[in-house]
Amino acid sequence: MSMLLLALPTAVLADSLKQEPENEYIDVNKADWFYESVTYCLENGIFGGTGEGTFSPGASLTRAMYVTVLGRIAGVDTSQYNTSAFKDVAVDAWYAPYVAWAVENGITYGTGNDTFSPDEAITREQMATMTVRYFKSRNLSYEAERQIASVPKDASAISFWALDSVLSLWHAGLLAGDGNGNFNPAILILHPTLPEPKLRLSACA
Repeated sequence: MSMLLLALPTAVLADSLKQEPENEYIDVNKADWFYESVTYCLENGIFGGTGEGTFSPGASLTRAMYVTVLGRIAGVDTSQYNTSAFKDVAVDAWYAPYVAWAVENGITYGTGNDTFSPDEAITREQMATMTVRYFKSRNLSYEAERQIASVPKDASAISFWALDSVLSLWHAGLLAGDGNGNFNPAILILHPTLPEPKLRLSACA
């Protein structure tokens, strides 16, 4: 298990954790390692379930889901967004306002040919790129005073458009590779490990 640890300032997400709510998902138990992350999402309205009382912890995180998470953390007023820049994002889709907000703020430019690919599972390098753009759009400082000098051993496998973002997070100590020092840019992100007081996202490696 390799970790992608993206530390947003706690105040951006919430002042503090409130009293723990009762978990409403039939597929999430207190013994699960991701229980606290799911509880935080539920409590703060950052992420909902996948229907019929489930959270689907084994499912991959989609591009639409991640943009929605960022938008909810940012407190986006969805009533201000009623258009779509992509032919595969219907204006009445549940994630459409967040995609429009992300486009407006330079967080995403889609996947080419006027598409966003909302249902496509997001990769580590895509998430890193969107996250850095989010930081910049909100003028959030994330760079550490003492930079990490190393680079991922598989840096040559990172797409050219994602390389700067991945390296900036890596040098800031916000990205952890696998046991061999690889970033694994194409690995998909799993659903359960979403924001706590820090935005914690993980992927199997």
